[in-house]
Amino acid sequence: TYRKRYRYNRNLNFSVQTTKLNFKGDPDYLKNKSFFLTWSHSVDSRARPGTSFSASVNAGSTRFNQLIPNNAQLNFQNQLGSSITYSKNWAGKPYNLTLSANHNQNNRTRLINLSLPDVGFTVNTLYPFQKKEAVGSPKWYEKLGIGYNGNFRNQVSFYDTAFNLKRVIDTLQWGAQHNFPVILALPPILGGAVIVSPSVSYSQVWIAQQFRRKWNPAQQKVDTTITKGFFQDHQASFSIGFNTAFFGTYSFKKSRVMAIRHVVRPTFSLNYRPDLSKRNFYTDTVYPGVTRRFSLYEGGLYSGFSEGRTGGIGFQFDNKIGRAHV
Repeated sequence: TYRKRYRYNRNLNFSVQTTKLNFKGDPDYLKNKSFFLTWSHSVDSRARPGTSFSASVNAGSTRFNQLIPNNAQLNFQNQLGSSITYSKNWAGKPYNLTLSANHNQNNRTRLINLSLPDVGFTVNTLYPFQKKEAVGSPKWYEKLGIGYNGNFRNQVSFYDTAFNLKRVIDTLQWGAQHNFPVILALPPILGGAVIVSPSVSYSQVWIAQQFRRKWNPAQQKVDTTITKGFFQDHQASFSIGFNTAFFGTYSFKKSRVMAIRHVVRPTFSLNYRPDLSKRNFYTDTVYPGVTRRFSLYEGGLYSGFSEGRTGGIGFQFDNKIGRAHV
């Protein structure tokens, strides 16, 4: 355990275990070497304002827990996980960055998954046409705002029974997702009675591989072909909303209730999403006489977007009544 006042607090434990079962020469003789690491780390928020780092690591050989003597709780603990996170935001800037590494393993199947590094980056809404020094009433286009949030992920998987670097690299999956929300605050219309709120959103994913399934009539099963490369999928949506408010007050002359105030807020909206992903779907046989619609990106870190156009109309009606007492 080591710490620095007003800076950080840490705890680290590394264990090595050698186990021998039965006698050498016996058919069930076992000699096993295993290790285990636990590490926790926390940083005082006052140490570096705008920056944080934390770690919770719980990892080791998949047989370590199984071979610990006289601890049934650990002997049957099959799921382990770890997380290390670093985040930073810049004072006076609209940027936020997050870096993380994650691990999970199953001691029964001996499968280990590692995700590192995972990167998240966010840009709060910016107004590119807004003047640095406001003079007079702002123009409508000065209220056009655009933001960004994105994620980049990597993942590898392997069994600790037969570690092979080439096979580990072959399991590498990576992907990214980008979102660009656009907002615009238009000036009220109809004498200021109606507020119009349009918005546009565009999203894009980067995918490292395609999965294509095809019926194999000779072996009577579905074969999967994986093609590695750089692939993209897109999605866009548009919406516009209209909202207004009506007010009314009824006063009483002789009553403990002075007046009743009535507020009605109707909202009407339209939304539409075009089909930008149709080319990423195909139909194939899953069984003689049975077909199914598949996505080329089904099974990836980012599975792509759904196909088909969608549109909708929404209407909301808020009705609020309040009273004022003597």
